[in-house]
Amino acid sequence: AAIAAVATLSGYLELRWGLLLGFVVADVSPAVTVPLLMDLISAGYGREKAIPSVLLAGGSLNSVVAIVGYGTVFSLLFASSLPSWAPLALGLAEIFLFGLALGCACGRGMAALWPHASTAERVALLLCAAAVLISAGK
Repeated sequence: AAIAAVATLSGYLELRWGLLLGFVVADVSPAVTVPLLMDLISAGYGREKAIPSVLLAGGSLNSVVAIVGYGTVFSLLFASSLPSWAPLALGLAEIFLFGLALGCACGRGMAALWPHASTAERVALLLCAAAVLISAGK
């Protein structure tokens, strides 16, 4: 929001383009943050309150929000004959309806099969679940 406000108030970009820029800049690169947080975990910092683990989960959520926000604003910028509220509704449905429902269903299935699977079967189960979730989102 701050990047969109600065870009708009400076007169260089319209609000929609500023929001698009903000979502691009807001995404934190896991290639930078994950190794640092893993070093903190191995060094024992924040272990009592699981602070690095919470930051890892927050970084993942940040990436999801940035990707969906970018896609939603991109749809608003280059909309077809859809009403202006449709891309926003589709973006929210993508996150909460499809993502949450498919994630919960996949998690329940994995929880049922996980205790009875060997290590190789668990790896195959994770890969298959990832492929199903990625394919379902297309």
